[in-house]
Amino acid sequence: MSSKKVLKVMPSRMTLQQMKAKAKGAKKGYDLLKKKADAIKSFLQKILRKILAVKERVGRLTQQAGVLHTKAAYYVGEFNNQVIQSTPNEAAFKVTAVQDNVAGVRIPIFERAGNDVEVVQIVGLSSGGAQVTQCRKAYYAVVKDLVELASLK
Repeated sequence: MSSKKVLKVMPSRMTLQQMKAKAKGAKKGYDLLKKKADAIKSFLQKILRKILAVKERVGRLTQQAGVLHTKAAYYVGEFNNQVIQSTPNEAAFKVTAVQDNVAGVRIPIFERAGNDVEVVQIVGLSSGGAQVTQCRKAYYAVVKDLVELASLK
């Protein structure tokens, strides 16, 4: 006896046509699942490359933002409390979540809501205000990249 699984059917033309139709349907289903798996795999590879690039960029930008914060604190003095007290009640950076469909799989994507409204805030005179503005822009870039990283993960 053979170890193959054999279907017991009556040998007729009608049964032959039915088996061919079943085989054709099974092959089409297999090909569709293979195409879906390949699409998801390529999408995942693309996302992993982006995650690596964004993580490296976030690390570099965070380091630069820390240096700029230290430089601003040197020029202006301790300005954290002044910035906290002068912030408006509404957030300047809002995030919305949307869903993307990749080969039947729903993936959440986070996007910045609203427009890029710059909050002008002058802290200190002379070069101190410029240092604080540079520090704010650096941390803004870090937050933007962190939202992109959260969307990719």
